[in-house]
Amino acid sequence: MVAPLQLADLGGTAALQKRGLDLRMVFGPYEQSRTLAHRIHRTEAVHGLIWPSRFGADGRCVVLFDRASTGVRVVRTWSDGVWWAQVLQVMARCGKALG
Repeated sequence: MVAPLQLADLGGTAALQKRGLDLRMVFGPYEQSRTLAHRIHRTEAVHGLIWPSRFGADGRCVVLFDRASTGVRVVRTWSDGVWWAQVLQVMARCGKALG
């Protein structure tokens, strides 16, 4: 049986206001957004988060919490060379690198 993942949407003004937040929490320093993710993990029964990318208006970011693991089937892994090359291209475009 397949069930939809429930993701906390942090992309719209209404969704953020419902949690008493604004875009500064999502697009602020990484430590701040990490704290927010931990808080949502502890207080909401969601499988993860979805939010707009800080590197491009068209991009969306998703993180899945461990509680989603029973409902997710991995179709690509970090060892998938083609996918890995795409990840590196996006990182380069955003000025990021592995360190």
